Amino acid sequence: EKEREERRRAFRELSEAFTWTLAGKDQVSGIPVWAIDARPNPAFKPKSREAKIFQKMSGRIWISQSDPRMAKVEAHVNDTISWG
Repeated sequence: EKEREERRRAFRELSEAFTWTLAGKDQVSGIPVWAIDARPNPAFKPKSREAKIFQKMSGRIWISQSDPRMAKVEAHVNDTISWG
């Protein structure tokens, strides 16, 4: 239960952890989507240990245009992530 709560705390920080940019329109499996790029926000100050990894990641998400669901996620690790 403790691990689950730590993950929840980290995911609540996602919106602040990245700078989000609309990259354009696309299709995923025939579904019209918006492509949105996520880059580390230099002003982000993680509140949880788990959220620190967001500073070393970037990616793109594809959101369905017909409903607010993710159709695809692509994430990249830009630097070494250490646990411990």
